[in-house]
Amino acid sequence: MVTLNVGTHIPDLPLSAQPQARNAQSSVTAQSPPEATQPTSPPATTPQANATNDAAAEHRTASGALDSIRLLSAQGHGFARAELNDGYLQQNVSNASEALETSIDAEIDALISADPGLSDADAAALVSARFEGFPELQAGVDAAIEGVLPARQSDALIQSVPSGSEPGEALYALNEVLQGAPMDLRQRVLADSRVQTWLTDVAAQVTTPLQPYLEDPGQIGERNYPQDMLDGIRGLEQIANELDDDLAAALTEAALPAFEQVNESVFGGSGMFSGGGAIWADEGLARIVQMSSHISGAEGSQALTNRLIDLAGGTSADWGRAADAVIAHNGIPPRSIGPALFVELERQGVDVGQGSPVLASMDPIRNGIELSIQPDAAEFYELTETFRFAQEMRPLYASDTEFEAALDALMTESLGADWQAQIQAQQDVMASHGSRLLNQLAQYTDLPADNPLRSDVDTFISEVLNDPVAQAAISMALRADPALAQGPLGDSLLDLFSIGELGAAGQGLATEFANLYISTQSGAAISGLDGGNPATIAAADAQLASLVDPRLAEALGVEPAALESAIGAMRESLPGLAGDDTQREAAQRAFNTALNGIEGFTADDAAGQLLRGMAVTASASALINAQGLQLDDPRVESLLDIAIGNLEFLKSANFTGKALISLAVGAELISATGFIGKYGLSNALTGRLFAAAGIAADTWNAIQAFQDGDAGAGTLHVTAAGGVLAGVLGAGTWLGPVGWTVAALSYIGLGAIDRAAHNNRFETDDMRNFLAASGLSDAAASVLYDTTGNAVSPVPFLLQYAQSHGLSPDQAIAWFNQLAETDQLSGVVHIAHQTIDEAGGNGTDLPGTHASDSEVADTLDFTPHHAVAMGAQSMAQFDMLLQTFDIPPPA
Repeated sequence: MVTLNVGTHIPDLPLSAQPQARNAQSSVTAQSPPEATQPTSPPATTPQANATNDAAAEHRTASGALDSIRLLSAQGHGFARAELNDGYLQQNVSNASEALETSIDAEIDALISADPGLSDADAAALVSARFEGFPELQAGVDAAIEGVLPARQSDALIQSVPSGSEPGEALYALNEVLQGAPMDLRQRVLADSRVQTWLTDVAAQVTTPLQPYLEDPGQIGERNYPQDMLDGIRGLEQIANELDDDLAAALTEAALPAFEQVNESVFGGSGMFSGGGAIWADEGLARIVQMSSHISGAEGSQALTNRLIDLAGGTSADWGRAADAVIAHNGIPPRSIGPALFVELERQGVDVGQGSPVLASMDPIRNGIELSIQPDAAEFYELTETFRFAQEMRPLYASDTEFEAALDALMTESLGADWQAQIQAQQDVMASHGSRLLNQLAQYTDLPADNPLRSDVDTFISEVLNDPVAQAAISMALRADPALAQGPLGDSLLDLFSIGELGAAGQGLATEFANLYISTQSGAAISGLDGGNPATIAAADAQLASLVDPRLAEALGVEPAALESAIGAMRESLPGLAGDDTQREAAQRAFNTALNGIEGFTADDAAGQLLRGMAVTASASALINAQGLQLDDPRVESLLDIAIGNLEFLKSANFTGKALISLAVGAELISATGFIGKYGLSNALTGRLFAAAGIAADTWNAIQAFQDGDAGAGTLHVTAAGGVLAGVLGAGTWLGPVGWTVAALSYIGLGAIDRAAHNNRFETDDMRNFLAASGLSDAAASVLYDTTGNAVSPVPFLLQYAQSHGLSPDQAIAWFNQLAETDQLSGVVHIAHQTIDEAGGNGTDLPGTHASDSEVADTLDFTPHHAVAMGAQSMAQFDMLLQTFDIPPPA
């Protein structure tokens, strides 16, 4: 029970609202007044639940006393103002809140102990549910839960660091588990006393060379001070180089006081590395340049950079001698370093010479893409090319189960039983490259718009964003690390992606970042919508209003006024989207109509698709939260069907919206420890749905933005083939976390890697066996595994051709088998190869008719031998070519 401070009796107040404190010297335990005005507590079956009940009642008592005094103060009672100014009432509430959080934390532990399958959020929901019907208590309980869950999440991350780790090892381990964590969680972790101890201990280790000078500045005449100074800054930089920007900045903050004290007491503040061109001084300057890059993107990084600049003697130091610091660093191939320090000097009008290190930093970044990212991209491409090729064969299989089994056998033969782990590991490598590259590019955006170098900087950024390999790495990073759209780094990247003239591919990445930015800013509020709770609608409205930003408009490729209008339409639709069936469907149609009337937000525009995805998930979230539904509830599936139709979500895509969402949710690509943890969404169900719709919109956008006519034209249409996907959770797992990424990226930058030298790489016994597992005869599989000169399978095109004649996948397989028996299938494949080579892509976009149809018909009538070297420009012409070779058409 909380002990409350005793206050003086106030005649104007009932006994239940009397202030419970005046000073800390006199205290008693709060008692219920005789008239029993405290609300009755809910039933409790455990000691922990009883403790929560008691704490909730005491919190209500403390809050009620404070509220009463505030009311009297507002009414002009002077004694009430004195009570408020004393602060004891506020302290009572604070103490009661802390006690309530402690009790809830213990009750959550007890619930999970009894049922280990519960998550923290599940257990917290059970605690909250106990207080339904007790509104005077539930408000305090729910507010306490909002503090308990992040604290538990933070504690779990810190406790995941192996016990007994050395401080440096602990920081490295913490750095791993913090990847992708949202900004508020990262800040909570960094503020934890355990983490602060690790930081302090590591800071003490790296500043050990400075210790003699801290104790006695006169040691400068007794020791090799140049080496000691260099060892100190080198040790700090080497550790910071392995940490993300927030952790590196926190370590720098902990270590800098020792450096600053030595700089002041030993060097009189003139700089620790002002050695007039000495090698140790030049390296010291270079390490400071590198340190500035490591911490860039963290909160307060600009102030830290200026403190680092002061260590070297301030802006008057010979920074031109450190220009080469941006060129190479640590390892073969070397990693480039961002220009944060030189950008800061430019901002202050300092000319360091050397042809501007800001511009000099660009070539190392270009080299880093070529020498470091390109080889890893090629490895990822090689790991995934068989998988991507096999994806196009999905329509041949009657079920996901059959396809999964055949695919796993194929990939196991190709890469080994751990093939998914191999792909995931390489994807992580690529995402790490992308994050580092984005951090480097973001450093340039601190350069003022009127700086003479800014036009060169903007041109360079556009160049990088249009590099195919950089695109792949950046896209993987944006999908893997939501923290890129949060905090100071997120703000800098919003500046970066709002640069004009980014080019088609660069604009596609900008839209993908915009989707991530919108998700991280509004996802929690949208997924928390509850039609029965107006406060959730108000919270979502406020989050949407914050998205009106001209930079976001530029990233989406729309006018600021258009973005404001679109966001306004979304805000107006919220009450309806959270309403009953009639209200919801009317709001969906009205919102879709409104968007179609706003330039840049039609159903054919990426920005329009992003907002439509938000409306789909807003509708579903409101229903799920209001009625306590599960994702596999038929009502949720029905709602998705209707919402996707009303909103034209994923219009003109070569996959169905519900199928793609089904795969994301059903395969648990989005889990409570993945997107939900990273984005800070409290509702594991609606959060997964929100994430799935976001990824679907990203995929739609990527196809539109990156497809070049030669790659990926049929990559995702297979997810809806034959109508085999039914229900929100009815999809198979073949397009799980690994397959999803492969599918979503197969048509972007990696496709630019030249693989022509291996154009028969899929013509293997394993691939033939894979095809045969679908129901194709061995003879048919032996012909159909033959690819074009560009390693494109004829199967997707021939399935499309068969479908144009009304055949189902099963009937198409029967046709292939029949042709193989009569040795005619090889002729069909030959014509398909020529058609695909001429059409580009995989031929599935071939029209039904073409203006040249009659001319081709005449040519084949008079000179049929020309058919040997001809490809079809339409399905009608393909019919003609088959007829010329006496091959029966599909029937």
